Amino acid sequence: MQVPPDADALRTLDVVVGRHGEPVTATIESMNGADGPSRPTRSPQSVDDADGPAAGQFRRVMVDAYPSDMNGVPDPMDLIAVSDGSGESWLVLESNPKWDQPLPPEVEALRRPRRAMWTNLSAYLVPIGAVTPLSKWAKGKDWSERGMPESPEAHSVLLGAHPNDPRWSAADGGEDPWDVEAARRPAGLLACAAWYGGTGTSRDASAEGETAGYVPTRRLLELVGLSRGVDFVWRDHSGIALCDPSVVIGGPAALVMRRNLLSRVAEAGLTLFWTVLIGNELHRQDYGIPGDEYRWVSASASYVANGDRVELVAARAVRCRPGPRTERRLRWTPRTTEG
Repeated sequence: MQVPPDADALRTLDVVVGRHGEPVTATIESMNGADGPSRPTRSPQSVDDADGPAAGQFRRVMVDAYPSDMNGVPDPMDLIAVSDGSGESWLVLESNPKWDQPLPPEVEALRRPRRAMWTNLSAYLVPIGAVTPLSKWAKGKDWSERGMPESPEAHSVLLGAHPNDPRWSAADGGEDPWDVEAARRPAGLLACAAWYGGTGTSRDASAEGETAGYVPTRRLLELVGLSRGVDFVWRDHSGIALCDPSVVIGGPAALVMRRNLLSRVAEAGLTLFWTVLIGNELHRQDYGIPGDEYRWVSASASYVANGDRVELVAARAVRCRPGPRTERRLRWTPRTTEG
């Protein structure tokens, strides 16, 4: 796939998809509990040296204990409302970033346990008049129970045929008639993004794998007055309006929309509603099946665009045990508004 002519503009979105410099790694001394902190390379992936793009942050010491809190987990607001290198404001509509605790080769060779964090973030179009009942319904919800519509996927189709080819009908953005959960939630929720998995052929030999990423649903494109894009970039008279910058600069796939397009969505009587599911885990590398002692942290949050600002609707975090069952509720206070 050819790089768009304004690849430099896409690279300013580096902050959006969460690429970072060299990670902070735990040393053998810190793993063995030596006195005093080690002095590895500075990186935003260290709780002690946190700056730059939002990312999962890890202590410099190795741990064997299962996570029991939300320390180091990025605030979801920082994953939704972002700015690029030129100061342009963007909203992330779909992304699934994950962060693994960096380990130096000598520690990794010992197959030591490793902390990991991940986030599933999805935005939905919702009628403005439905925000209040939807927010009440969302409070206390555990998004690991799949209460929201799944983002559609498109495989074995041509990217250039999006969004009008009938083979892209799954990405129209309408309600899925086979969604058995639809009757259990407020009506009118429409996905904003669809996953494109490639043509399913070997016609492109320029890379090991096919280019994949997120595309906007046809409904979202219609709302913001756009149609076909080129190489995961959709433009209007002001420049890039929607894109998945990871296709050019790497990093986790993410569909992002220029924030000022919210006004066009509002003109249609709609706004954006986000769900965020977070996992904070300890991965043991012995290939054994976890026993009853296994524990992990799960958090769920909801956000809504109120005018041109993103606001928290509800948030909960729990420590879980096999079953799965809730072991106990955890204290977690993500920011309620931007800024």
